Amino acid sequence: MVTEALAPQDDVKTGGGEEETSKGRTGNRGFAIDRVIAYLILIATSIFLLWQYHPTLLFSNTTTTGGDTGAHFSVAYFYIHNILNHFRLTGWSSSWYAGYPLYVFYFPFPGIVTAFLSIFFHYGIAFKLTTVVGTFTLPYAIFYFARSMKVGYLLSALSSVMALAYLFDRSFTIDGGNIASTLAGEFSFSISLSLAFFGLAILLVNPRSLRRRLLSGVVLALSLLSHILPAAFAVAVLLFLVVLRRRREVTWGSAVSVVVMGAICAIWELPLIANYSLSTSMGWSRITTYATSLFPTELRVFIVLAIVGFIASLVLRIEIGALFGTVAIFSAITFIFFPLKAVYNGRVLPFYVLSIYILAGIGIFVIVDSIPLLFSKLAGAKVATPGMARAMSDLDDDNFANSTSNAFSQSDDFAVAKKTSNKKLRGRAVTVLISLAITLVVALQANGSPSWFPIKVAPGFVQSWIKWNYTGYEGKVGFPAYRALMLKMIQVGNTYGCGRAMWEYNSNQNDYGTPMALMLLPYWTNNCVDSMEGLYFESSATTPYHFLNQSELSAAPSDAMAGLPYGGTNVPLGVQHLQLLGVKYYMAFSPSIKQAANADPSLKLIAQVPAYSPSSTTPVLSESWNIYEVLNSQEVQPLTQVPVNLKGVSQGQSSWLPAALNFYQNPSLYPVERLLNGPSYLPSVAATSKLSSTTSYGADAVSNVVTTNDSISFDVTNTKVPVLIKESYFPNFKATGALGPFRATPNEMVVFPTSNHVEISYQNSTADNLGEAISGLSLLIVLLGLLRPKTFTPKKESK
Repeated sequence: MVTEALAPQDDVKTGGGEEETSKGRTGNRGFAIDRVIAYLILIATSIFLLWQYHPTLLFSNTTTTGGDTGAHFSVAYFYIHNILNHFRLTGWSSSWYAGYPLYVFYFPFPGIVTAFLSIFFHYGIAFKLTTVVGTFTLPYAIFYFARSMKVGYLLSALSSVMALAYLFDRSFTIDGGNIASTLAGEFSFSISLSLAFFGLAILLVNPRSLRRRLLSGVVLALSLLSHILPAAFAVAVLLFLVVLRRRREVTWGSAVSVVVMGAICAIWELPLIANYSLSTSMGWSRITTYATSLFPTELRVFIVLAIVGFIASLVLRIEIGALFGTVAIFSAITFIFFPLKAVYNGRVLPFYVLSIYILAGIGIFVIVDSIPLLFSKLAGAKVATPGMARAMSDLDDDNFANSTSNAFSQSDDFAVAKKTSNKKLRGRAVTVLISLAITLVVALQANGSPSWFPIKVAPGFVQSWIKWNYTGYEGKVGFPAYRALMLKMIQVGNTYGCGRAMWEYNSNQNDYGTPMALMLLPYWTNNCVDSMEGLYFESSATTPYHFLNQSELSAAPSDAMAGLPYGGTNVPLGVQHLQLLGVKYYMAFSPSIKQAANADPSLKLIAQVPAYSPSSTTPVLSESWNIYEVLNSQEVQPLTQVPVNLKGVSQGQSSWLPAALNFYQNPSLYPVERLLNGPSYLPSVAATSKLSSTTSYGADAVSNVVTTNDSISFDVTNTKVPVLIKESYFPNFKATGALGPFRATPNEMVVFPTSNHVEISYQNSTADNLGEAISGLSLLIVLLGLLRPKTFTPKKESK
């Protein structure tokens, strides 16, 4: 039966305590060479990675750039100095999108890692090390996981080498896991993936151990706090093993680990769930090039080898091969049929490709190990079957040693011992040769072939990406222009005051280091000048309105969010939108955009940054920047007319966005703010209403406006006039001295003062408090469980 063919080897036997005993191992040196070879191979993978990454780059204090990574650089810095230092896991950031909840809809653990490393290194170096920690630990995580699956040292070491090949894979560049994706900004994914395998391995070494169950849950929790997809993958693996093994200790061990993971992460999970409807969907398009994505050219040879490895795993009852074969099959099916929601189908490709590489390692071993048998058969010699099953399983360890001893004691034929020894030697030689060959292939793909090498191979892009990222902004041709622009914005902030800046987008800004280079405005200006555009598009409900503005105020916009009513360049309308969102500065460089901006009466030219022309000029660097102040764009202002409540609209973005867009695209409606669930005495209108005027309020003045990262305070002269606060709405904001805040179109807040001094501040919600309580209690229970002096060992279930 198939189930029997996939059954795992016997669990490592336990003694009287929880942890597995080493009896029989410490006194046996029969497999010591295998262990040494495995560890040497592991160390070699680290040396190879370090060579590829250039230690002088990793430990140079430059500002990391490249893709999303170039913007992530400022996020961790803000997190460390504004949220983590107040002992909060998540919080509010005013840096992007007129404010957004930082790490409520994204993953906080990499920021914590950076904070820890910052104790020992300068922040620039600490951030670099954070971006590579997942990459450098993945071969070790795969090795440990293979060992926990009762795979022998040799195949475990080979699996770590295949993990190295996976890291340098170029069949995808953004979905996560491989180096290309990590350099593009998915380093959270790589950290999570490595932690997922460590967490699984900790449990699977001995699922009966309470300590291992608890510790596995902790590590899996860190995986979840790094990225949700690898953590979900880990849970799926445990479910697979529960069904496959059908053993009580595996079922209960997996259940405890998953429960601990969920409980520890409650501090992050519960606010995420409670506020998820406020996140923004970017409308990602699913990948439909199924054949190209699942069978890319450079992966086809490995796919053939993987098929061999999968079949061999079924025949030889290699459980890890059956596991990764199942992962590959289900990943491919999911990629084709996954319904497009918040996660697009390309996100399963990292697991599919990793499974292909691991299975290919098994396939290569099987093929190479079978060659001597093939030649012997052709020569008509009588030989024993290959020793691959032993090389791949824990039969390489004490089980194999015992079987070998029995063979010696029960046979007078020295040939038996010689054949067994030859199998072991062949297995070691095969492992080393395959490891060297795979490493050579990876090195050639990454660096190209030297002039003397007979096979000519052009270098891949991974090496150039590594250099691009870690030489930093400082090493780019556009850095003089970029530095001049940032210095000018510091001066503008000091002269005209702090506020938000909208900058014209163009992909040629990659000459600064990344098209997202100007997202670092808050970092360079010490949070005086914030950027309207940033990462974490999904985290802010203001994101759609920014991309509409970008389309109106850029000659070559990205139009990144799908499904919006883009109308093309329209500077006058774009300026009105900037005023509506309380944007203080507008930065333009395209001649046509600057011409329109110069003619707009609501824009005041306050500074210019001359063009910079390096030897290889580009459209961005060869144009000067104009910096404008947006007039009549206060962040806090009294309403002039009575607002109205929207009928039939709920807080969820899917319900709110259509109504808000109807308002946003019609400036004639701006005098009458639309509220969600405002005071009941206000009139109500339909979402599509064209109401443009109501009863006017009396005169009022707002003064003494003070803004911090997570609060806004001000004074009013007339407490009967509501006040519009042009900060992104989020339920965690609470008001003192006023009713509200109430969500207002397009995604702002309105308060109804009850005193002359009003303050709104970002505070814990019920979900935050409940999550903190559950996580704190869980950590206490886990700590007590790990420290308890006496433990129990459940009776081993009979088969």
